[in-house]
Amino acid sequence: TYLARIRGEREKNIDEAVDHYRQALKVFTRLAFPEDWARVCNNLGNAYLARIDPERTGIPEKMENANLAIRNYEQALTIRTKDSFPEDWAETQSNLAGAERIRASVEDLEHAIHHLEPVLEIYTRDALPQHWARTHNNLAIIYTDRKQGELAENIKQAVWHYQQALEVYT
Repeated sequence: TYLARIRGEREKNIDEAVDHYRQALKVFTRLAFPEDWARVCNNLGNAYLARIDPERTGIPEKMENANLAIRNYEQALTIRTKDSFPEDWAETQSNLAGAERIRASVEDLEHAIHHLEPVLEIYTRDALPQHWARTHNNLAIIYTDRKQGELAENIKQAVWHYQQALEVYT
């Protein structure tokens, strides 16, 4: 609720959300409540990413919050597996890719692609068209930013993913 709250100062609301997620992890432990623990880890990662305000967050704070988000997403993925919880897995993989894109190193962008491409096996155009389109849009953004490989090929990939997204985003 604090993460989505529109009253009050956004930064304070996000910090409240982080505090409450941390408190929840004291009860929802990995051993006692693995599914709840994984959900809270995923949501805590989202709260850390919400702390990043492109206009006000400095590079050290941005990287620290992205790193904390990644750590929480990776923990969630120890429970949210593709076989056991496919949609939750896809959500967390997408979130992880977004956090890696924020760090934006060559390696992080490659990891982001690696995490997003298999999500399209769960987020299909027929079953979950909006998620499918958002995933293609995110891949297009990453290919646009990609530093590895040939620039022309990266642009070609970005255009293709944007075109896929536009099949749903009309």
